[in-house]
Amino acid sequence: MHLLHFLFWLILLGAIIALGVRINRMVGRRETERNIIKSQQVVNASVNEVIRDMAQELNLEIPQRVTSTLVANIWGYNVMAYEFKFNYEVAQAIVPMRQKINTGLGRYTLAHEIISVDEAVQPIIVTDLWYDQLKPVLHMDVAYVSTEQTAAYLRDLKKLNQPFQT
Repeated sequence: MHLLHFLFWLILLGAIIALGVRINRMVGRRETERNIIKSQQVVNASVNEVIRDMAQELNLEIPQRVTSTLVANIWGYNVMAYEFKFNYEVAQAIVPMRQKINTGLGRYTLAHEIISVDEAVQPIIVTDLWYDQLKPVLHMDVAYVSTEQTAAYLRDLKKLNQPFQT
């Protein structure tokens, strides 16, 4: 009889712990989703302003509403990195283009008092820029260094020898 009581309480305790873990994960996931959306809005606004100012110089076609997609799902939890796509007519040199955009993003973050969790890296930065080989589309990955995970993502990119500018 004591063994049955013990097993009952053990199963009940296990179920309560499992329920608690599930609730904790749901709350954490929702908070991360809110952070991603908020971060994406900041990045979209900054890229929208900076790219519009440089569109003619960079020879890019800018849509009415500049939007991005999350690229960090492959990198992990709480990484704030987004991809933009722009049509172009004539390709420009990638390195000077990335430098110009990053300079503009640096000015934007200073003007809007946006900070980075890593003082060695500007808060919003182009991490990758490349031309699609099949169609006239420029891909641009931009990170918002608002979380430690994003800072770690940038350090990983550096280790992989990705050509982003700090």
